[in-house]
Amino acid sequence: MNYIADNGLGLGLIAAAYHGDGLTLPYRTAVTLQLFATTKLVQDSHVTLDALRVFDLPLRIGARAGFLTSLTQNYCGEGGDVTCDEAAAATAATAAGLVDDDDDDDDAWDRFVRRYYQRRFMNPYAFVNARYAVLERGVGQPLRVEFTAGYRASYFVPGSVFIDEDGDGEPDLQPWPGSLYARAHPDGEPGLSSLVSLGVMFDSRDQEPSPTSGWWTEASVRATTPGLSSWSYAGFHATVRGFTPLSLPGVSDRDHRLVLAHRLLFDGIVGDAPVQDLARIGGSQDTYAFGGVDLGRGIRVQRFLGALKVLDQAELRWRFAEVEALGQALAFTAVGFVDSGLVADRVLQPQHVGVAAGGGGALRVAWNENFIVRCDVAVSPVEQWALQTYITIGQPF
Repeated sequence: MNYIADNGLGLGLIAAAYHGDGLTLPYRTAVTLQLFATTKLVQDSHVTLDALRVFDLPLRIGARAGFLTSLTQNYCGEGGDVTCDEAAAATAATAAGLVDDDDDDDDAWDRFVRRYYQRRFMNPYAFVNARYAVLERGVGQPLRVEFTAGYRASYFVPGSVFIDEDGDGEPDLQPWPGSLYARAHPDGEPGLSSLVSLGVMFDSRDQEPSPTSGWWTEASVRATTPGLSSWSYAGFHATVRGFTPLSLPGVSDRDHRLVLAHRLLFDGIVGDAPVQDLARIGGSQDTYAFGGVDLGRGIRVQRFLGALKVLDQAELRWRFAEVEALGQALAFTAVGFVDSGLVADRVLQPQHVGVAAGGGGALRVAWNENFIVRCDVAVSPVEQWALQTYITIGQPF
């Protein structure tokens, strides 16, 4: 179970199997099955594999195959200056000849306005990523240098096979009629996004689940595969994450209870990319931006779509309590954070550029160090300070 402001209450099943050899941390192999759906009509089910030291080599392989579908994905336009103005949606409904019935909260006018800034789509996908370590130094000052390679295939189908609102006996495989997305992309962008990537990583973190010192830097390039992909574009990505232990003057903090965590990210796309790929960042973490649970808290998910993203996150993490009972260890951390970003419609000669920010606080609970539950609450002026709540698993970075 989780709760994310953009997706609603999520219910599902997660089954995981781990294999360890006593030497490789946190495990040697992990396989996870997720079946998941939310009250805002989002479904995301997948099988994930994470294998370390494959063939006893310094090789890590991650793979996932899944199916994502949504009837309520946000689309406010493209670029950093979009507004999601409800008045514009109401004007469009009136222009379409609809009339608001004040006694009916779900008449045709209300449905049109509610869906005006939404997309509906289906997305079966699969990806595989490989990381090969060319340097592993674990004594004194740890450092790991890895080369990365990956492939991702995403097939986009507009609409839903479960809906037939027009009554023609066929699934509605097109965007919501009259929506802003339908105006910008009348066909709904059906097709295959086939993408390869290459990169390099430098990692000196003291641990993966919740680092308290060190840094993690990566840079990569990606491009669609000619002859397979329905679109043609290339992208670049760079991220620097730093974790700095802090202490009060004259007070030793050998346990790193107070940590400043920071992430700075650059991502760009040149060429023709579908909206769903504009919403993603490159690199090792498959994350939507800008807006949402991981990048842009306080801002609705995928509100700011653009070919160029310059994003910054800062978190002050204070581990204020630890409890051990029945052989289980729990650690409690309070967090204050700010997410900010610049988004533009194009890398070269952009026309629609904007800056936005959100901030808030969080409580995070670590169970035996590796399993982390976080509850983040955030607000942003671009969302009229509406409180957004996110209850999910894992650190955002």
